[in-house]
This record gives sequence, structure tokens and C-alpha cells, in this order.
Amino acid sequence: MNMKKREFFKLLSGGYGSALIYLEGTGEPMKYSRQIEYCCTHDTCYDAQCEGDRAEYLYEAIEITGEYLTKYPESDMFSLDWFCMNLREHVTVKELKEKVEPKYVNAFRREFDEIHRKNRPSKYRDPVPPFDELMSILDSEDIPSHYKSFKLGKFGRRAEKSELVKLAKALIAEKDEGKRILMLRAFGKTPFPLDPGPLFEMLEGASDELKGALFYAMSMIEDGRVKDCARAELERFAREPDYPAPDSVTEALSAFISKSEKGDGEYILSLLKRIEETDPDFDFHSVYMDIGDAYCKFADKKAKEVLYYLYPRMKCTFCRFYLIKAMSKCRCLTNELLFEAARDSYPET
Repeated sequence: MNMKKREFFKLLSGGYGSALIYLEGTGEPMKYSRQIEYCCTHDTCYDAQCEGDRAEYLYEAIEITGEYLTKYPESDMFSLDWFCMNLREHVTVKELKEKVEPKYVNAFRREFDEIHRKNRPSKYRDPVPPFDELMSILDSEDIPSHYKSFKLGKFGRRAEKSELVKLAKALIAEKDEGKRILMLRAFGKTPFPLDPGPLFEMLEGASDELKGALFYAMSMIEDGRVKDCARAELERFAREPDYPAPDSVTEALSAFISKSEKGDGEYILSLLKRIEETDPDFDFHSVYMDIGDAYCKFADKKAKEVLYYLYPRMKCTFCRFYLIKAMSKCRCLTNELLFEAARDSYPET
């Protein structure tokens, strides 16, 4: 098969193992040299923090092309630590970011940064603020909302339960919608510590943004009403589709999947197709891990169709790892996909 350059670039930039397998099998790998060079000089990761670097993956692509390898220093190491170590002798971190990054290899920059960060003293770790300080941050008009969201997320993950209870009570008492949305970020990775009844009441007449934040928090709550409310929101979207799909739909889908059971596969598949028909640019990223986790717990007769539907649409290699695990659990991982997974850019896959 003679793959189009655009299709090959989509696979390589997405870190799919099939890109390397195809490159090895084609008789003219140099045909794709521009696509390879672009991926080496740009960070194409969806979420670099989770996916890590693609040094070894891209080095394999370079190695397959043969003569293209002459553009880079020779090395007997199956990694590009050598690139970072040699570069360190000639430039500072600041120069790397300001001058070298556009010219050389963005994808390997994180390795270089790691060399300088790994001995950083633990005192630089950002501490969790106490509740009163957190509320002062939330009330400040001089602090940007993305920083407030970051602080609240960290508070939710690392604060003591007594502190989380204080935040939960403050959330229930809060009337400002913007502050409610930010406060709900704290309960996306840790369960809401009080009776969740007030959260369900907030759904009534809420904006799409507030609904999205509520469903984000509800995914962690063990309550039958979560699934029912999520289904109601998804059915509302089916009757009155919006483009682009609002946050409420994205988070309702995640909440529904997180509470799914055997027999829900057909409904989930129909939802995914319906959403994509309405919004072709819809980002399924938030539901990948939810589906992977769900199908690692139980097998569904529609699991294969759901997992196969999502696999080619995945932009995040970290989430793809969970989808592959689910395929294995549901016994629908073919030899072809197994070979692809072995060459995936995410090493754990």
C-alpha cells in the first residue's frame, strides 16, 4: 500500500506504531523525510506532561530512513540523551529555549531540561495552601482564573479531608457561578466529602459551563443519580445539538461512562457517533481513559466496536495505553494491533 503523506504524518505525529511498521515496509522511506523532520522539530504530543518525550520513537523513524541519519551525530545509544548532553556543552538552557529550539529538536528538549531539573531541591515543590489562603486566592481579582484552577486542583488532590470538607461547605454556600465552577475543580480527582444532594440541585437551570464542572465532579461520586442526570443531558444534546458541543456534553459523557455497566456499550457507541456527526472536531480525549477503565472492569458485547471506533481517533498516547489494556481485557486485541502497540511512542504501551 502506498500511503499518502498526509495519512503518514497523522500516524507519525500521533505516535502510532503503525507509522514505523509502514516505514519499514515501504520501499521508499525517504519519500516521507519532510514529515519525519517536522515531527523532530516540533512537539506533536497532545499532552506532553503525560506522554513524555518521543526521542526513541523518532530516532527509530530516522534510523529506518538510512541516509537521512547522516544529518544527525552518530551514536550507539538507543536514545537521544547524547543529543542533549552534547548540546549542553555549547549552550545554556536559556539559549536553548530562545535560539536552538526552532532550529533543532523540540521533541528532545524535555530530555535536556530534565538533566538540569533532576537534582532540584524538594523545597521548590509548590506546597498546598491552607483553606483560608485558598479562599483569598479565589477572591483575588488580580490572580488569573487558570492559576486559581491549578491551585484548586492541587488542593483537591493533596489536602486533608477536614480541609476538603471546609471547601465543600463553601461551595454549597457560594452563589457566584464563576467561583462555583472553579471550586468544583477540586473534586474532579477526589470524591465530594458531603451529601451530594446540593450538587444535583445546582444542575437545575445551570449554564453549560457550570453543568460541565458539576459532571466533572460527579464522576467521582457513587450515586445512581449521576448516571441518570448524565443521560438526561446527553439526550437533551441529541434533541438540540450545538456546534461545537458544550462542556456539559463532554463531561456528561465522561460521567455516564464512568458509571456504565454491561449492556451500555450499544448506547455509548451511538452517543459517540451522534456527537461526532454533530461536531466533527469534537475532542474525545476526556472519555478515552473513562472507557478504558470501564472496559478493564467488565467486558461488554459491544466493547470491541466501541474500542475500535475510538482507537484511530486518539491523539494522546497516554490514553491510548489504557485503551489497549481494555482491548486485552475484553479479548479483542488482534495480532496487528499488538504489533502496533509494541512500536507505539508511549513506552508503557
